[in-house]
Amino acid sequence: VDKPGAYSIARGATVLAALTAAGGPLYPAATGDVQVVRAERSGARTTINADVSSIIDGKRQDIPLQAGDIVYVPASAVKLPLYAVYKFVTDVFRIAGTVPVL
Repeated sequence: VDKPGAYSIARGATVLAALTAAGGPLYPAATGDVQVVRAERSGARTTINADVSSIIDGKRQDIPLQAGDIVYVPASAVKLPLYAVYKFVTDVFRIAGTVPVL
């Protein structure tokens, strides 16, 4: 996501709301493999798969979040190298654009 971190969520917030609050998924995000990690009262952790791509397409229902839930958005192994090259090139041009040429 664009701005990972801890966010306060309103009652009734969903996985899509959490992703939106975090600035949305970036290009290399594996939106079909998003997971919600939830701590149960017993101390055990439960993992809920959230196929965000299907939720956006209306094929699956959005998942309501509870206090303390962690929404994990993994990177796609296929998309990540291409994104790394993109970030490198854009950062080089950004830096080069700030350096005065004599």
